[in-house]
Order: sequence, then C-alpha cells, then structure tokens
Amino acid sequence: MPMLVSTQFNCDALTVTQKLKPLVKQELGPAHSLEAAAAVLTRHQVPFERSRGMMTMSDVPQKVVDQINTLPQGEPIILPNGEGVAICVLRPSADSY
Repeated sequence: MPMLVSTQFNCDALTVTQKLKPLVKQELGPAHSLEAAAAVLTRHQVPFERSRGMMTMSDVPQKVVDQINTLPQGEPIILPNGEGVAICVLRPSADSY
C-alpha cells in the first residue's frame, strides 16, 4: 500500500466548479502554461476563477507529490477539485534559483 501524505503547494490556479467535457480535458493536455489553459477554458466557454495561494492536498501518494515536484517550472497540474478541477502552476519558492 502506498504511503499517503499531506502537503502544501504555493501556486497560481484556475478553478473550475463544473465537470469538464472530454474534449476540453483533451485540449488541456498540451496546454503548457496557465495562460494556455485559460485560453482553452475561454474558447469552450467554461467559467473559471483565478486565484493565488497555498493549495493543500491530503492523503496523496508520495509518488504523486514527487512527480509534481519534478515538473518543469510553469507546467500546469490538473487536479480534481469537488465536481470540477483546479489547474495549478507552482510558484517559485523563496529559496529557488
């Protein structure tokens, strides 16, 4: 059984409260920036809110956290959020180069 952890990420995010259609999900795949993801949502008339701050994830496999931490800077992460999703881009930490 994988080890589950709780963690926090400092990120900029787009929050969608509705379920995404398969075509929208497919088009988000190659969106390699938050602006590109916002353009996909706008093109499909999916309402979203922009936010900035700490995102807390509970009961996440350590493997998933490790994968998130190794993504290139600015690469969006699409995470389930209630009925919808949160599309997050990690912000550089104070000690990053």
